[in-house]
Amino acid sequence: MSTFRDVDPAVTGKLTCGSLRGANAGENVVLRGWVNRRRDLGGLIFIDLRDRYGLTQIVFNPEIQPDAHAMASEVRNEYVLEATGIVRERPEGTKNPRLATGEIEIEVQSLTVLNTSLNPPFYINEESDVDESLRLKYRYLDLRRERMQRNVILRHQIVKYMRDFLDDRGFVEVETPLLIRSTPEGARDFVVPSSGFPGEFYALPQSPQQLKQLLMVSGLDRYFQIARCFRDEAQRADRQPEFTQLDIEMSFVSQEDVMGLIEQLFIELTETFTDKSFNRPFSRLTYHEAMERFGSDRPDMRFGLEFQNVTDALRGTEFKAFAGVIENGGVIKGIVVPGCADYTRKQIDDITEIAKANGAKGLATFALREGRSSHPSRSSCPKASSRPLPLTLAQTKATLCCSWPIRSMSFPSRSQRFGRISEMCSAWPIQTCSTTCGSMSSRCLNGTRRGSAGMRPTIPSRDFWKRIVRCSRLIPAPCAPSNTI
Repeated sequence: MSTFRDVDPAVTGKLTCGSLRGANAGENVVLRGWVNRRRDLGGLIFIDLRDRYGLTQIVFNPEIQPDAHAMASEVRNEYVLEATGIVRERPEGTKNPRLATGEIEIEVQSLTVLNTSLNPPFYINEESDVDESLRLKYRYLDLRRERMQRNVILRHQIVKYMRDFLDDRGFVEVETPLLIRSTPEGARDFVVPSSGFPGEFYALPQSPQQLKQLLMVSGLDRYFQIARCFRDEAQRADRQPEFTQLDIEMSFVSQEDVMGLIEQLFIELTETFTDKSFNRPFSRLTYHEAMERFGSDRPDMRFGLEFQNVTDALRGTEFKAFAGVIENGGVIKGIVVPGCADYTRKQIDDITEIAKANGAKGLATFALREGRSSHPSRSSCPKASSRPLPLTLAQTKATLCCSWPIRSMSFPSRSQRFGRISEMCSAWPIQTCSTTCGSMSSRCLNGTRRGSAGMRPTIPSRDFWKRIVRCSRLIPAPCAPSNTI
């Protein structure tokens, strides 16, 4: 796990607010930092002094140093102080085991205010929900917050780990130019006018693609770079106009060499900086298999909801929307949503609206209980033939089945469309119990209510589904079985 690391005072020439321990009692020290919190008990004044390494409690006693105590009376949060004093152990009952420096405190002999501060526009010393634009306006304050500093330090540690990992495997880091000639790529270039050549422009690189190919031809067969990239395109959840990527290129290698290297890097990074672990080796799908099973070339396999081919079971159906597709060589596919056999018509309509919003004309649905299908008035399921349902459907209890036709010439576009529907459904995991389903146990993101049959799903509103469509991204289920991080 990534943690704040203190530094040896012999290296920096000074102590930090995370350095001192009980063994330092009696030493005369100088600390500098920001006021994290101030407590005035009428006589004694306690201040938690903060830097990026930790907190140290400093104490002002009017009987020992009245001048320092008077100055501390005027101090407020985010003042920058330099405090000189003696380290002493805290009295019994006041030690804080949750703090690295919780055994000691500094009895201040002299105090210098290095800088004052206005009241900050948001809390620095505690986590709170702050408007993004306000955080960006006062970025220097936002970066003082513990979570932000942890993020910055974690990024540094990850980049360092990647450099060491690749260096151990014979890679050479090469810094490529940022002012280059425009090359045809997937987005628009950012351009920089040249004062030396009026009317001419440099382009900022979308990636070092051409430059790293030049290195391969030059004989530098194992290259990497923590590369800055610039793309003038609409922002996405994981992309902004400028971003950083680990860029790698190798010569005289196979596909297995490249995939094995990246897999090992991901495993080591994850196990070093988190408490998670991977299933090994990584699952590998061909593009065709991914589209067939999930309708997406980047499926999230935590949720299941794989496509089921029900074409054979529906041969001979009188439902024209399906019959025509089957006759023309198309297929009928569906997804199985466990624990939802008792959906109301309104709930079915909500799911159908999702399908329509993603380009479908509608969905055919039916409920399946103990291997037997039912066709309530709300269902749009066609009358099927006597052929048995696929095993994955027939063995599932209390489920809702949604089906749609895919014409033979429309693959993979329609598979992608209904893969989006499958992702939408998986974004609404259902809490069930052994009395209703027994086949799935993941937490309902919108809460649950307890009934006679155990935990029953709380139905999201129509606005919830609209937000899911608008955000166009998957909401992970905290308790879902996982094949990925």
